[in-house]
Amino acid sequence: MTAIVSAAISLVGLGFAMGFSPTLYALVLRLLTRSAHAARSIRWITVGLTLGALFLLLLFRVVDPETLTALLRADTHRFLVHRSVDAAAAALLLLGGAIMLARLRRPPRDPHLGHRALSSGPGRPDSQHRDPERPGRMVLIGLTESIISVSGLATMYVTGRVIAAASHLLVVQAVLAVVFFAALAGQYLLLAWAWGAFPPLAHAMTRLYDRVTRIDTRPYVAAALLLAGCVFAVMAVFGA
Repeated sequence: MTAIVSAAISLVGLGFAMGFSPTLYALVLRLLTRSAHAARSIRWITVGLTLGALFLLLLFRVVDPETLTALLRADTHRFLVHRSVDAAAAALLLLGGAIMLARLRRPPRDPHLGHRALSSGPGRPDSQHRDPERPGRMVLIGLTESIISVSGLATMYVTGRVIAAASHLLVVQAVLAVVFFAALAGQYLLLAWAWGAFPPLAHAMTRLYDRVTRIDTRPYVAAALLLAGCVFAVMAVFGA
């Protein structure tokens, strides 16, 4: 019993880690501050998250990633140590930095223009044909966030090992999986509930969101890209 309780506690942490994504939190905050149907959209996002995590959990029940890692490790190492890789990365990063610098000549775009579609009513043109919050799109966003992530793959592999090690009974494993998925999706569902339950918090977060979205981040992104490009260029020239 102690092993099961310990596993459940670990799975809560793993579920939170698997579900945590700065990108998703930014999207959820955008929905909460701009959308009239935020709670519905967030629920669909969590459906996608859950489906992606479930797919990885079942996949690692039949596929051992350590075997794939052993097969690819040698080729990957030979590929990464080539100077051409560093040179290509430097070129791409420097090109991206140059493009970002060129865009600095344009005035920054109003961040709230991109939110108009989120609040478009049925009387607006194309609102029925171009719904940015349609369920399929929200599910796809959550599914993509959970599957296309190296940390997510590692987390789900560890999750499967924890569940399998806790008990050999399928019923117990199913209950532990439910605990994991509750922690995975619960953080977003809880945020959506708190947004409506505590209006002062919602107003404060909305004001903070408005301030943050008005910051012109283009100079910082350009500087970061150029700096990273210079680092890779130095590695390409002087690397082993």
